[in-house]
Amino acid sequence: MVYIKIMEVKLSKIGLGCKEFGVLTEQDAAKIIRTCVDNGINWFDTAERYKNSENTLSKSLEFNQISPGSVHVCTKWWPMFRTAKSIRKTIQKRIKALHPYKIFLHQIHQPFGFSSKRNEIKEMVGLMKSGEIQNVGVSNFSKEDMVFAYNVLKEYGIQLFSNQVEYSLVSRRIEWDGTLDMAQKLGIKIIAYAPLGLGILTGKFHQNPELLKNLDDRRYSYLFKPKGIAETLDLIEIIIALSYKHNTTPGQIALNWVIQHDNVYAIPGAKNIQQALSNANSMKFNLLKTDIKLFK
Repeated sequence: MVYIKIMEVKLSKIGLGCKEFGVLTEQDAAKIIRTCVDNGINWFDTAERYKNSENTLSKSLEFNQISPGSVHVCTKWWPMFRTAKSIRKTIQKRIKALHPYKIFLHQIHQPFGFSSKRNEIKEMVGLMKSGEIQNVGVSNFSKEDMVFAYNVLKEYGIQLFSNQVEYSLVSRRIEWDGTLDMAQKLGIKIIAYAPLGLGILTGKFHQNPELLKNLDDRRYSYLFKPKGIAETLDLIEIIIALSYKHNTTPGQIALNWVIQHDNVYAIPGAKNIQQALSNANSMKFNLLKTDIKLFK
């Protein structure tokens, strides 16, 4: 068995999901990065599939003179219509796009590709052995697929770092299908994407229904249909009540609920500095046990 040393770091419970960086200007992205770093966020999640997000992220970090090593950059390989060999073939593109920031975490973006999961994971092991990445993660993996990835990596003396999945107060599948508990048992971090339920958990769409008339792709989501709005009303009322109690915002309540789980980290996105600051401020208080019980 080959043992590979895993880099031990302390990640902030909130990271920044950088999908929006594919469409933001470098100037706006740089302002968001500055706000994040100044307010305690120390890691950023992107992907090759997010248009120009990787380049924009690295340039924004450099513009702010953020030294490599003081923050951690995560990216993802897209497996659809590709074989495992693509992982090796595309890694230099990832490295070049993110230079001078090293790839702290490289993730298999989803479980569907033209190669077996074993071969994909073995390619990731090769990148770790060559020092091109520091950790291996997966994304959108079921409990069974996550355990399989964990066991293959274990053969090489490597800990599966994380499984990035959708998780929020309106998307709790990983609780009832066992993924969350199994990740806790195996020491795998859960990285929660869409932790604000595509924005529905901010409460603004319930408080101002006029906003529903000018939606982007979210108009296709059940959450933003009349029935979805009605079904989440009671939940939003609880969130709003707690926001008054803690002198914070509904969105911060929703994010704080996610990160109260020991092994769960959240990556909300941000289109402006106000959203970035709101995300960071969700780490500055703690819901009480009695508050959390309201969401059982």
